[in-house]
Amino acid sequence: MGDPKKMSETGIKRTASHWLYILILLCVMHVLLDGRYRIVSLFPTRVIGFGVLGSAYLVIVFLMIFPLRSLGRLLAPLDDWIQMRLSPFLLGQNRRNVVLLIGVLVLMIVTGCWLRWCYIQSIPIAPRYADMLPLIQDACEIFVKGQNPYGHQYFMPWTLPLTYWPGMWLPYVIPHMLSVDIRWVHIVAIIAISLIISRFLFGGVVPVSRSGATLRVAAFATLFLFLFSTEPIFFATIAHTPPLWLWVTMLAAAILLKRPWMAAVCLGIVMASRQPAVVYGPLMAIYWLRSSGSIRTALKLSLLACGTWFVICGPFLVLDPYAFLVAPIRHYAELGKYDFARGSAGFGADTIGLSYLIQSTHVKWLLPTMAALAVSAPWLIAWKRLHSATDVLLYLGGAGVIVTLAAPIPFHYEYFPSFIFLGFASIAAATENNENQTEKTLVPNPRLRNWKSS
Repeated sequence: MGDPKKMSETGIKRTASHWLYILILLCVMHVLLDGRYRIVSLFPTRVIGFGVLGSAYLVIVFLMIFPLRSLGRLLAPLDDWIQMRLSPFLLGQNRRNVVLLIGVLVLMIVTGCWLRWCYIQSIPIAPRYADMLPLIQDACEIFVKGQNPYGHQYFMPWTLPLTYWPGMWLPYVIPHMLSVDIRWVHIVAIIAISLIISRFLFGGVVPVSRSGATLRVAAFATLFLFLFSTEPIFFATIAHTPPLWLWVTMLAAAILLKRPWMAAVCLGIVMASRQPAVVYGPLMAIYWLRSSGSIRTALKLSLLACGTWFVICGPFLVLDPYAFLVAPIRHYAELGKYDFARGSAGFGADTIGLSYLIQSTHVKWLLPTMAALAVSAPWLIAWKRLHSATDVLLYLGGAGVIVTLAAPIPFHYEYFPSFIFLGFASIAAATENNENQTEKTLVPNPRLRNWKSS
């Protein structure tokens, strides 16, 4: 998929501490999301507070994509300390260290699943908490009966169509058929995601050099943030996105492991799960073109992604194109108008986003224009920049954040896939550091060679 050395020269200009730079900014984003209600209470109104947080997210995304080298140099001492002081423990291959590392991982995963299961047991699946899982339950029941779930009107007791694409709700069919709590899907997804991230704690994708300590720190921190951020813990109780988180994790891991065909299939599954995921398609196509240098390769991978999408979505699209494509969009548009009419009491004014402030100008064309720019701008900016795994993971995460900020209703759970991409971007940057360090150790020292010859 291209020369790594060339990609590092032509891609994003970054310092050796770029992995730590991304990780710290990602921690800030988690803190802003988890503590958003306390933070906005410091502002005169909640609308202003959430607007400031939305602007902060936008700034953070641009800082990740266009890193400040001065900040990277400030982080260099901490990066060096991690490599010098933590390497003996993190990279030690003796039995004690390996057992301790595995024990910590098992304890983290079990604790994360246990916290989620406690919430699941305490809150039933009911529309009064959220209509997402009840809607999916009803859709699974209709699907099991051999009918098309799209085209039906579901009563919660309010009326709505099936707004989710198959990659989001099909994983719930099996537990529904077994008459068990469909949220077991969430526990399975959390375990699978944890194991995928943990894979990079054991050597990553290249031979481990001294800088491999940074790779393990990045992977461990990404896993910790995923398991113990308060929003993902609670949201897995009432909502529907853990399967999407798993597909996103598989896509990010395939990119990092340099498995383009697997990445194309995973991209198709991600796009078949959530309509806004369409923003990822052109970014991946640009990455495949830039990293391979072959239009033919990029076209094959893009067709594979589209083919995967059609295998999952095609039957439902053919049966009822309007119900599959148009009805969900119209529902979200009407829901956005209703929510904005509620003013500061609406959900759009009560979460991190910019759409409420944009709509407050009462210029009708402004929000659709901003939404269109949010989708297309990442493609234009990324055209000459996507050369390495770090580059594309940063743009995938950043594009997701930007699209959510401009969405008519900026649901806070839309940020979670971006957090996963950005966590893997930190792992990718640490992996590139590890590759460079390994290459340096394999190149003979000219002075040593001259000394031997003399």
